[in-house]
Amino acid sequence: MPTITIFAFLVFIILSLIPLRKEKNRNTWGYISAFGSTIVAIVIFLAVLLLNVNLLLGIGIMVVMSILLDRNTYTKAGIITLGVLAMIIGGLAYYVLREDVDFVVNYIKTDPTTSFYYAVNNEVVVSRNEDMNIPLASTAKMTIAGVFAEEVTSGNIDPDEQIEIVDLEKFYFPDTDGGAHPVWLEDVGEDTVSLEEVVRGMISFSSNANTDYLLERLGIDHVNERIAEWGLGNHDNLIPFVSGLIVIQEYDGELEDLSFEDYEEQVFETHQLIVNKQLDASEMSLTAGLGDQRFWSDWLPSSTTAEYSRWLNQVQTGEWADEETSDYFMSILSDMYDAPEGYTMMGGKGGSTAFVLNEPRFLTTVDGDSVQWAMFTDNLNAWERFKLNRNYFTFVQQFLENREYREEVVKELQSAE
Repeated sequence: MPTITIFAFLVFIILSLIPLRKEKNRNTWGYISAFGSTIVAIVIFLAVLLLNVNLLLGIGIMVVMSILLDRNTYTKAGIITLGVLAMIIGGLAYYVLREDVDFVVNYIKTDPTTSFYYAVNNEVVVSRNEDMNIPLASTAKMTIAGVFAEEVTSGNIDPDEQIEIVDLEKFYFPDTDGGAHPVWLEDVGEDTVSLEEVVRGMISFSSNANTDYLLERLGIDHVNERIAEWGLGNHDNLIPFVSGLIVIQEYDGELEDLSFEDYEEQVFETHQLIVNKQLDASEMSLTAGLGDQRFWSDWLPSSTTAEYSRWLNQVQTGEWADEETSDYFMSILSDMYDAPEGYTMMGGKGGSTAFVLNEPRFLTTVDGDSVQWAMFTDNLNAWERFKLNRNYFTFVQQFLENREYREEVVKELQSAE
């Protein structure tokens, strides 16, 4: 948790206790207000720290509880004020939390750093900024899964090989993957897992620790060579995810002066330290602020919605690899998805940072058509990220399942080209 957040909670607690310095406030209501507000602050702090409760929600609850614990709230004027405040908060909550799929459509239309691509049987229906390179975040993990599928079906790797969890833990940087790795560990509940399960942890749960382990196991150079040989010419080379964030956090100088070449060199040096057990990421704590994390996000490998969609179409149609490899790869990518109404299969891999939200998908209709859908975004602020997360998946479902709505959106996006 950032230092400024801890400081804010401490200030709130101190302000809650200060009134007790005056003797006139040392009465039943005074103690209820002071100690009640302090207990609420501590509970909210622990909820934010341990349960990943949204910080702004926690602060809002603290403010409301401090008002309710104030004796003055229960005077006639206080009750009127509380009623007005409740109506204002209720109105704002409705505005913020209401379903608003139009926000997504308008964002695609107007944001200059958002890319969108929708094609059926490799024929583009509508697209915007489809050739713009955007940081992929965890979406890039699809390529690692693709190489894994090739290695398995060619007999070079046994997917049932047992891997010790402790061999993965050294790559785990706590509190940097949205809880993905711990949730996966809880799901498997074992000290050893199959190599195939490690891949599932990377794709279905988005564990960065599993990702860096697999990059080392498959060979980073080999993965990048295969990406190039698949024809993904706009795709940046992959570099370790966890080591990249460590370098950003531990860099002594001004990040603005750090070149990508120097950054990349330090990333591989850090990765090798982890591999050689000279550095254990699981013993580290996240201290990098959002400003520093932005450098890491910007330097993640990038590609385009068009490139990923065309690649997924090749996977679906058998142009990418033989049937066995393609089917195995698609089964990995479709593990976490239920096919929408009117489709027999859907798969893909989302990716996100504090500034990026990506989602490429492939689908097969009940009529056998191959469909590619992709939306990549960058430069998100907190409000945009919240609104997209709140409405994006509803928008996708309506777009895919409701033909009339899909035609309306396509027409609106085409008119904006």
